[in-house]
Amino acid sequence: MNSSKALSKQGYGLLGALGLEYLLGMAINMFVQFPEGKTDTQLFEFAWKQPLIVAHIIIGFGLLFGSLILAFRAYRAHNSAWELPATLGAVSTVLAIFGGSEFIRTQSDSFSFLMAASFLLSGSVYVWGLLRAVRQPAQVPK
Repeated sequence: MNSSKALSKQGYGLLGALGLEYLLGMAINMFVQFPEGKTDTQLFEFAWKQPLIVAHIIIGFGLLFGSLILAFRAYRAHNSAWELPATLGAVSTVLAIFGGSEFIRTQSDSFSFLMAASFLLSGSVYVWGLLRAVRQPAQVPK
């Protein structure tokens, strides 16, 4: 399998995981109510007792590792179709995790918005990578 096909397969996997992450985020938004007037520690303790939030966090870290691996593989293969999209996907995933962590701590809507914007950026750049890979001639691994 050439590098573009292998990287594209991982890109599709990340898009699927992003879809699941989005659905979990929406379920949390609709069905989980954080307690008011609690300390950072109490809010994190509350979050770790909520199965939807725990699943959201676990998938988020899976997305982080997957995005970093995609970027590493793209650069290692010198795959110009995937290098930039994979890098932007990793950066946006880091931003989303930062936003989520800060949202739990502060309950600030701006950090929830950062998660949503980062999700859109991640999904967009992975679609962009897939389109670039289709348009790029097959590369022979070096």
